[in-house]
Amino acid sequence: MKVRFRGISWLEDEVRDAKDETEIPDLFISAGFELFFDKKLIGKYRDQGLFHDMSSLDSFNSCYSGLDLKDPKGNYSILASVPAIFLVNTEELNGRKRPETWDQLLSDDFINSIALPVEDLDLFNAVLLTLYKEKGSEAIKSLGRNMLSSMHPAQMVKNSGKSEDKPAVTVLPWFFTKMVFPGTSLEVVWPTDGAILSPVFIAAKKDKKNELEDIVHYFESESVGEILRDKGYFPSVNPNIDNRIPKDNKFRFLGWDFIYNNDITEIINICMDLFNKAVI
Repeated sequence: MKVRFRGISWLEDEVRDAKDETEIPDLFISAGFELFFDKKLIGKYRDQGLFHDMSSLDSFNSCYSGLDLKDPKGNYSILASVPAIFLVNTEELNGRKRPETWDQLLSDDFINSIALPVEDLDLFNAVLLTLYKEKGSEAIKSLGRNMLSSMHPAQMVKNSGKSEDKPAVTVLPWFFTKMVFPGTSLEVVWPTDGAILSPVFIAAKKDKKNELEDIVHYFESESVGEILRDKGYFPSVNPNIDNRIPKDNKFRFLGWDFIYNNDITEIINICMDLFNKAVI
């Protein structure tokens, strides 16, 4: 077993170098649009009909109300998600109103003022893809123009009061906001137009159903859902879990139609090009 905190470059290499489906793992559980939908990686085997949605859930958690998380083609399932929200340093606003929406974050008010989790590719790509789908190329250019720094999310929280170039706003996974101490100038803002989701996907080999189905059901169980909620702040899709998220807090999901009707890797590359050219 190789654990996720080592990153997934080793896994991408393993899948890319595999001669056929017998040389790749039977079960994948991870965040990451690029890993699951790149046609040179897991996406190649999906197109060969290798995977099957083995979820036992008939409905999803109420916190995901309004989102269609069920894969209509029956290839994948979603276990949980990593929400992207804002961490605002009120001392760096300098008279500006704190952003409450993604549109406000992308406005001219925050040029060269935000920190982004560029090193956290799972979340950053989710942000790029969702903004590109909903708002187009200009949104990606605005994101690049507004970036002050690129850090790992843990660095963003730890260094928020130390760096000379302090961002006014940091985009980061929800669970890193739990590192914020009360009484500081840092305020957590859940965007009113929805936290962008980086889903935790499951891909299981169809011909291994007898061996894998119980494993998949275990991971989507209440006991594991509570661990995801309490230890990782990854909202579980299990409908019986109280994810402790206020009802007014919304989510934004890229959507299966967009995933299946587009070359996700190509769009990520387009977004990165637009983003990098716009960075000041």
